[in-house]
Amino acid sequence: MAARPARLALLLAVAVSLACGSSDIQRTESSAAGELAAAARTLEAFHQDRLTRPYVEGAFVNYAEQLATLDQTPLPGDLHARWAAARPAVQRPCLDAGCPWEAQVRALDDAAGAFRQAAGD
Repeated sequence: MAARPARLALLLAVAVSLACGSSDIQRTESSAAGELAAAARTLEAFHQDRLTRPYVEGAFVNYAEQLATLDQTPLPGDLHARWAAARPAVQRPCLDAGCPWEAQVRALDDAAGAFRQAAGD
């Protein structure tokens, strides 16, 4: 008889643990989606002459810092692949004339969309 309450308590503890972990993952995914989308808009605005280079360089330092945790986060295969494709744009955004910045914007937007969908946003 005593085993039943102990088993129930263990199951409850596991359920709470899984629920908390899930919300942490969702927060990470949602945050990543926002940072990636912001990086895409920032890069786009720079190449449309709406932002200065020093501002954009500083913004990308911040994006890189905020997204650095993704390298230590176990991500499902698709999210991992999308982050791997977007990472170069975050770490070395194309700020010179003639560079393929549009491809970087697409990679950032693609990753943002995948993270947004994974987070359920």
